Amino acid sequence: MSAFQSLKEKLLGFYQSKNESEQRLLVILAVTVLLFGIVSVYLSVANGLADTEKKLSRQLELNSWAEQQIAIIKQSQGNGRATDNSGSMTEVINTSARRFNITLARLQPQQNNYVKVGLEDVNFNQLMQWLTQLQNTYSIRAANIDISKTETQGIVRVRRLDLERI
Repeated sequence: MSAFQSLKEKLLGFYQSKNESEQRLLVILAVTVLLFGIVSVYLSVANGLADTEKKLSRQLELNSWAEQQIAIIKQSQGNGRATDNSGSMTEVINTSARRFNITLARLQPQQNNYVKVGLEDVNFNQLMQWLTQLQNTYSIRAANIDISKTETQGIVRVRRLDLERI
């Protein structure tokens, strides 16, 4: 506290050593600096809040869209369409992935009707269309899938994709 007291006494001595017009100018300057500081802090907080609200809005939109896509996939899984079970599962996955411009990084058959697939980063819509086509045409469904977003909007990283023929 003594450092604060010492500074206060020095500033008060400096202020009192000035004539009346200089004292008024110092008061005006102090008030101006204080107002500038308050406005700067307020604007920083307001801008941060606006940015956070925008991010939240985008996340809510993405969540809503993803829920719609999940509902579409679930609906298509139970629609009872005729399926094509001809061809090996790996052959079907390879061919159909090429048609959807999806690059397979790894294709690892596990059992008769089960394959682990590794993908390069892929457009989410293409991935959903491909999985829907596998389900509807070849009775191959995603048994497990782990997806994360990338920095590029609309592009996802598939950490794990296990496909099975049903």
